[in-house]
Amino acid sequence: MSLNLFLDLDRTLFRTSELDAAEWGLLGRQFGIDSEVELARRTDFHVRTEKAYYYDFAAHVRAAGLDEKEAFSFLLQSTLADGRMEYDGVAELVAWAKQRGTVHVLTYGPANYQRFKAALCPSLKEAEIITTLQSKSEYFREQCPTGEVWMVDDKPIGSDLPDGVRFIQTVEYNDITAPENPAWPVATALSQIPGIIGNDELSN
Repeated sequence: MSLNLFLDLDRTLFRTSELDAAEWGLLGRQFGIDSEVELARRTDFHVRTEKAYYYDFAAHVRAAGLDEKEAFSFLLQSTLADGRMEYDGVAELVAWAKQRGTVHVLTYGPANYQRFKAALCPSLKEAEIITTLQSKSEYFREQCPTGEVWMVDDKPIGSDLPDGVRFIQTVEYNDITAPENPAWPVATALSQIPGIIGNDELSN
């Protein structure tokens, strides 16, 4: 059965916690705005949904008096796009998955910002980027992907996913605390994921 691997972006593949200061620092120096002021009011642009929230970076950029397209373009040509925002092992994991089937990045948040973050990752250049404002469980129940389906995420969502979607939680390397007695496999490095999937295949 062909592998159908879905990877979360934020705090799974992408160093999300490092982005705010880096992107606003660059925008401040380039366009003459006070990056500290903008960082301090970041939460003003959190958009609440029924079960979560997302950061509307584009709205924040516009509120800071910047042109949205110009800001995105500048950041995509900056040093942020040299691979430093990826966690170690992204390239190897994506290459491994492509040899065995398909790989997708399934990420929660507004499409423009999530695709921007993915575009900062050279290793994701040819991966399919799927953005959603649904929960991952709702996405899988609607889309019903086929094959040997795996979801890799830093959040402990394994029990929420429908039958047929296997789950791996990523912890420690991304500053996520490992759960006690998890009902699913846990990876403390992206390099462990091929082994987890391979061992599961051998046991079935």
